[in-house]
This record gives sequence, C-alpha cells and structure tokens, in this order.
Amino acid sequence: MTKLNSFVLSKRSKETPPSGIRKIFNKAMFLEDVIHLEIGEPDFDTPQYIKEAGCKAILNKYTHYTHNAGLLELREAIADYYRSTQNVDISLENTLVSIGGTGTLLLSLLAIVDIGDEVLLPNPGYPPYTSMVKMIGAIPKYYSLKENESFLPNIEEIENIITNNTKVIIINTPNNPTGIVYPSNILRRISELAEDYDLVVISDEVYERLIFDNLNHYSILKFSEEGNVIVIGSFSKSYAMTGWRVGFAVSNNVKIIKSMTELQEHVAICAPAMAQKAAFVALSESQEEAENMVKQYEKRRNLVVSLLNEFPNVSFVKPQGAFYLFLNISHYSKDSYKFAEELLLKKKVAVAPGATFGSLGEGYVRISFANSEENIEEGVKRLKEFLMELK
Repeated sequence: MTKLNSFVLSKRSKETPPSGIRKIFNKAMFLEDVIHLEIGEPDFDTPQYIKEAGCKAILNKYTHYTHNAGLLELREAIADYYRSTQNVDISLENTLVSIGGTGTLLLSLLAIVDIGDEVLLPNPGYPPYTSMVKMIGAIPKYYSLKENESFLPNIEEIENIITNNTKVIIINTPNNPTGIVYPSNILRRISELAEDYDLVVISDEVYERLIFDNLNHYSILKFSEEGNVIVIGSFSKSYAMTGWRVGFAVSNNVKIIKSMTELQEHVAICAPAMAQKAAFVALSESQEEAENMVKQYEKRRNLVVSLLNEFPNVSFVKPQGAFYLFLNISHYSKDSYKFAEELLLKKKVAVAPGATFGSLGEGYVRISFANSEENIEEGVKRLKEFLMELK
C-alpha cells in the first residue's frame, strides 16, 4: 500500500521555487543591524485618512461580501481615473477589484490562458510571472531586457519568438527590477504586434504613480483598439497599502472582465469590503500624501545614483520609476546569490540577487531605495567596503 505522505504534495507545488528575495530576507531576520535594501515594499505607513476610512467602514458594517467584481463606487472611481489620466473610453464594466495586483494577475491568466499555451515574459522580470504561468500548465517563453538597450523590450526579438501557440505577452512598466519606464513608441509597437498576431497583452502597471523626472506614465490601453489588453493595477505601492490587499484589472474587453469576475467567485469571492472602502477614499480624496511619497522616492533615487556613480567597475541604468535600481556587479561576481549572501553575512546589507529575476539578471543585484536616506547612505557605504574587499 502506498503511504499517504508519498503523494500529498503536488508536482506543481514541488516545482514552484521559493523567492530568492525571501531567501535573503529570511536569513536577515536572524541578524542584527541589517540594512534592508532587498524588499519591494514602501517604508511609509498607510496615510492616516485611509486608515480611518478602513476603520469607519468596519464600524459601518462593511464586513460582508461585496459584488464579486468589487464595490461599484470603487470600480467607477478606477474607471474615472483611467478616463482622466489616459483618455480611454471605459466604464465600471471594464474594471474588476481583486486580492492585490498579484491575485489580479493570476485571475487574468486563468481567464485567458489554456494548458499548453505560450506566454511571453520579460527576462529579467518579476519572479511570480514564471511561477504563475507554470502553475496553470502554460509554457513561459522569454524576451530579453538588456542593459545596453536601456532594459527596453526589443520588438523584433519578441516577434521572432511568437509561434502559433503564443497567447499572451506580459509587460511591466514602470519595471521591476530595472526601474525603467516604457515610452509611448515602445508601447504602441507592442500593441500593434499583439494585434497583428491576435495576442492578449497583460500590462503590469502597479508602479504607475511612482514616476520621476517629470516623465509621464503611458498605459498600453491608450494604443489598443482591438479589445486585447488587460492592465493590472494596485493600491499597494502608490498608497503604502501592501497589507490591505487591493488590486484591480482594467480591460478594453468587457468579456474578459466578466470571465475574471466569474472565476473570482470560485477563488476568492471578493476583496475585503473594508479594504475596498479604504481604497475608494485613497483614490477619491486628496493625493497630497501619495505625491509626497513619490517626491521622497525621487530624492532617494537621486541619492543612491549619486553614491553609486562613485563606484568603480559597476554600471546601471538610471531608474525612472518604481523604487529599484538594477546594479551590474558582474566585474566582482558572476553568482548573484553568493554575492548577496556574502554581502549580508559580512556587511549586514540585504539586496535581492539578480538571478531570481531570470537568467539575464545574473551578475546583477536589485537595490530597493524604499528606505530612509540615512539607511541608504549606510547601506551603500557598506556595499562599497564589500566591493573593495573583493578586488
């Protein structure tokens, strides 16, 4: 007789690797005086008026299920935001609220992708892209983001890897881990390519408010006329609401939103009602605190760039958004995991190993500047000491 514990865990669970970022984070938890530059989470607290809105919602009995697609007022506010900022013709029927950006992304894949379909992913890219695609039985294929091309997608390369089995292209702007913001001409060409080959574009735009240097965020929704785009958004980064777990999807295809809504009923039912009310207040009231966070991130970006510019034998592309810098340390190490672990143990600085973002991330580490200026200065100082010892 086969023992139960020999088949309890699924092949899917066994083949889903743990996050390389969390490996470093978990090791850092047992050390003192660690400067955390590895985690992609705002160091700011959720603004008080948003917290008060959540508490008020609980007292007002927003402790029950909402519509599977989310509160109508929140969905309308999201639609209004995209109408006003991206000049696109959408309504609340084009929106869905779900459990964070990650949960929303998984729902979008479940709604579009079948077993054996191919999904084109950026390399380097956000690690859960690959995990999710494999979880649902699809096949990840990769297009490169290279430092010597400013970490922008190469449209010809993407076209060359499209086959009859390709169903989806995932893009991410502002980008994690590179901090690059995609210009309108790149987005327009990706949209045209997707329409030519009858593909769906899933555009991860969870950092869309964290933009520097007076640049504009362009959503690929602006350039799509075929109803083949799903935008993934979130309140986590823009409003320091990572623990509230409110994300959303916007699509120019109502059928896609309807399918995602039906799937959500079987996966999560709905996002927490009180968190949705708080998100509505976040989006509908003054944006001053959210804008001040962006100003602080830009100031920190400027600091880390100025400090790293003094380093010998490293390189990077100046980030334009999000709160990451992707640092090329290949002169010192070709093993980013080993580099990150030794940096942590010897200098008490935690960074994310580049290889966790894909094969083309090897030789890099991701530095998060979602930390105080004091900690950034100290962390970079320790990093410089570590590099000097490796010479």
